[in-house]
Order: sequence, then structure tokens, then C-alpha cells
Amino acid sequence: MGDEYNRRARLYPALLAALPISTAAVILGITRAEWWSSLAGLVVASGFWGLISQIGRHSGKKREPELWKSWGGAPTTILLRHADNSNPVRVEELHKRLSVLTGMEFPTAEEEAQDPHRADNIYETATDQLRRATRNREHFPLVFEENCHYGYRRNVLGLRSWAIGICLVTAFALGSLVIVDSELVRPERGIVAALAALYVVAAAAWWRLVTPEWVKQPAFAYAQRLLEETWALGSGHLSTATRDHDDPSSQ
Repeated sequence: MGDEYNRRARLYPALLAALPISTAAVILGITRAEWWSSLAGLVVASGFWGLISQIGRHSGKKREPELWKSWGGAPTTILLRHADNSNPVRVEELHKRLSVLTGMEFPTAEEEAQDPHRADNIYETATDQLRRATRNREHFPLVFEENCHYGYRRNVLGLRSWAIGICLVTAFALGSLVIVDSELVRPERGIVAALAALYVVAAAAWWRLVTPEWVKQPAFAYAQRLLEETWALGSGHLSTATRDHDDPSSQ
């Protein structure tokens, strides 16, 4: 995978979810079989890793609307609202800068209260323009880093159910091999039993630690970093850059 975002935010979550299968294959000696090298070469040549990364992204994007609804909206939209904002001065300053950069007219607190749906549409449209203008990771490295953090956690959450299922199924399969004293595990019986127990613990960790709240922190960190770039961009209309990335503020 040549693209850093694809690798960090899409491929790595999928590989993490499939880790129990990979480690079990190594412990059981499957990777030492003669046919393994041919199979691995075929997997690489078929573009399998590209498919895996897309599975990771799809699962995360599918959860995104649910996450935003539970938070009260997209992170950047929330930060641009007058309502329930702890720093109205900062909101006014952001509106002024985005108005200059986008050429759009932003609503006052009263106008937002009268028509919150229209206000949110304005905030989302302005954010889309800002997001397009900060796609170049060389010019906006901190935006790119925060975006990778958010994309990774979002996609890990999207794969949580799959990961828990893989952990439990693999633990059951290894435990069964130990119980029946299969020749496949006999040389490493203790290690395999310990690995099966570890996968049960891993399933519990996925369930308890990988939560919407775990995703929320980097989502808002990215939104804050993105909006901070209004100061760096200065005056003039936003220009588009060349790099594509996912965004917790994009619909």
C-alpha cells in the first residue's frame, strides 16, 4: 500500500481485526507449509490488501452517521454553532475568517436559533471548502495526522463486531484442538491453550475499550485542527489541493 492514509487508517484496522487468525496460523505451523508461499504471492498479486483496506473503510463510514447523531452533529458543525458553545468570541472569529475565505455569509446567533437546519447547512458547506483546501499533507501535516488518528479509530470501531467474532471463533477452535489433543497442536499444547485464553481476553477488550467515546476524542481533535487552519490560510478564497482524505466533518 503506497498511500499512507490508506495504510494507517484503512489497512491497519482490518489487519488488527484479523490478527487472531494470523497468529494462530503461525503458531500451528501453517505458514511453514510449502503451499503457503504460493498462496501469499497470489494474495498480493490479486490486490487482496486493497480489498481489505476498503472493507475497513466501509465498516467505519457505515458507523459515522450514527456517531454524529449521538454527538449532536458533525464535530466541525458543532464547533461552528453559536448554540451551546463555551467560547462565543472564538465562534465569531471563526465565522469572520471562514466568511472571508469562502465568500459565504454566516448566520448570527439569532438567525441560527430561528433556522438551525439552514445554519448547519452553511457550516457544513464551508467546512467542505476548508477541507478541500487542506488536503495537501505537506502543507498541512498536523491536519493529516489528526485525520489519520480519527480514520483509524473510526474504522477500528466499525470492525469491532467482526473482531470480537474472530477472537471468539479462533479461541474456540484452538481450545477444541487442545481438548481433543490434536497432533496439530501437541508440540505447542501449552502455548496454544494460552493463546486461546488470550483471544477471549482480547474479545472483552474490543468490547470494553473500542467505543464511540474512544472515537470522539480524535474526531474533535481533527475538527479543531482543521478549523485552526483558517488562521494559516489568511485572506482570499480557498483553493483546492491534491490529496484526498476522509473527514469527520464531511457528509
